[in-house]
Amino acid sequence: MMLFIKKHTYPITVIILILCIVATLIIFHKQLAPFSNILSAMIGALLGSMGPYFIGLQNQRNEFIGAKRKMISLLVYTYNAFNPKSIESYLNAPVQQTHGRVIYDNQWTNYISFLDKYLTFGEIQEIAYWFERISVLESNVLNEVEYHAELKNLEEVSSNIKKIIEKLINN
Repeated sequence: MMLFIKKHTYPITVIILILCIVATLIIFHKQLAPFSNILSAMIGALLGSMGPYFIGLQNQRNEFIGAKRKMISLLVYTYNAFNPKSIESYLNAPVQQTHGRVIYDNQWTNYISFLDKYLTFGEIQEIAYWFERISVLESNVLNEVEYHAELKNLEEVSSNIKKIIEKLINN
C-alpha cells in the first residue's frame, strides 16, 4: 500500500484536490455560485492532467517490457551462437572467422538502459562486454591469436550471460 502511494503521489494529490473542490462546492453552493465557472475550469484542468499522466506511465511500462523482451531474445540468440560448447568447437577448428552478423539488433545500447530496474550495474557491464567482444569477432579483421583471445574472453563471460538471461526471464 505504501509503495502504491509513494509511486502515485501526483495522481493521489490531484484526486484529493478534486474531492476537496467538489466538497467545497456542495457545502458552500450558494456563496460560491458566482465562482462556479472558475471552479469548474479548475476541476477540468486537474482531470485533464490525469489522462496524460496515466498514458505516460503506461507508455513507460510498455517501453520497459519491450526493452526487456528484446534484450532477452538478443542475449539468447547470441548465447546460442557463443555458448561454451560452440566456443570450444571454434577454438579447436581452424581459424575461419566467418561469424558474420551475430548481433542482429544495433539498438541493444538503447535497450540496456532500461535493464537497471532488473539487473545490477555489474551485470549490465557484463552484457556490454559480451556484445563488444562479439562485435569484435563480427569484424573479421583479427589474426589467429586475437581471434582465439576474443573467443576465450567470450568463454569467460558466457556462464554469467546464461545467469543473466535466466534472471531476466524470471523477473
